[in-house]
Amino acid sequence: MRDEMIEYTVKDGFAVKGKTELHRKWRDSSIGEVLQPMLFVPIASITPDRTKLPMRVGSVYALKLKLKAYQDVELHASATPNESSMPVVLKKGQVETIGGNNIELGGNKNYVIPFDMYTQGQAQNLSEIEIRYSHIPEITMFQPSEVELLPIQMEPVSGTILYIEGSGDEVDESLEFIGYKVDRTRLSDISEEQLKTYKAVIVGIRAFNTNQDVITYRDKLMNYVKEGGNMIVQYNTSRGLLTEDIGPFPFKLDRGRVTEESANVTILAPKHPVFNKPNKINLEDWSGWVQERGLYFADSWDEHYTPLLAWHDEGEEPLKGALIVAGYWKGTFTYTGISFFRQLPAGVPGAYRLMVNLIELK
Repeated sequence: MRDEMIEYTVKDGFAVKGKTELHRKWRDSSIGEVLQPMLFVPIASITPDRTKLPMRVGSVYALKLKLKAYQDVELHASATPNESSMPVVLKKGQVETIGGNNIELGGNKNYVIPFDMYTQGQAQNLSEIEIRYSHIPEITMFQPSEVELLPIQMEPVSGTILYIEGSGDEVDESLEFIGYKVDRTRLSDISEEQLKTYKAVIVGIRAFNTNQDVITYRDKLMNYVKEGGNMIVQYNTSRGLLTEDIGPFPFKLDRGRVTEESANVTILAPKHPVFNKPNKINLEDWSGWVQERGLYFADSWDEHYTPLLAWHDEGEEPLKGALIVAGYWKGTFTYTGISFFRQLPAGVPGAYRLMVNLIELK
């Protein structure tokens, strides 16, 4: 965006100068007057489908690129195209998604892959980010078109997970990147026999605050665990629960959280499979976390649950309710306030290794 100078004179003879951003204004029949900043854009943008790509070392990801033209353009893969290279021809405003190269992660260090396309020998290497909400003006930003690869040293994974939506997170997508298949079918459309085929059922954040299905079909979920299933419930807020009857045995939620992302971790049950199979969780797995350790921990719980770790912010008492696990007949139930919904999209290796151990728990 660009400033426009305005100068005018008041009656006392003083000149007053001011600046204002250039805007465009129009009227929308549904919401009224709309005022948006003017945009100064490149010829075309190249936006990868991921800016951070956590990957198990040795795995392959088929990246996709979204091309958007801001004027009529012919894009080439190289600055000096040959006869065999096929250009992408776009009209102004046209968007097209193409398959990028398969990315194979072989090393164990983070690195960045940039993306360029060319028009008349000039590189186009910006990606577009749009932020659109009804209560604020639209925000469009441009940044270098690149993907950061985040290697994760872990055992290969397989199998299908049922992911029950809560208030919205990217945990399910993150698990797909490392090799799991994720099914998002609603509980109303799944029989108890079908439930038995899932390696794990993972409940998204705040589902017991927002998703009536987990209440309506709670018995179905508990039978799944009883028959040998593995159910993992992520954090819910203590206020506004649709029910407090979340697990097979009672526990109470509180507002306990650890906001220091580097807070020391005490393992309360070091021999528990969660810290040993298939990935051995070590000190390095607790480093590089973002924003926080977790939130809305369990405050009290039935004796059938085992608290697995403790941590706390500086100057506060240790909190033990971030990860509690119980065996229920043939299966396993876990409640966790660990902020996997932040750590997995951010590509934190230790959080992936820990989540895999929870999924593989028997």
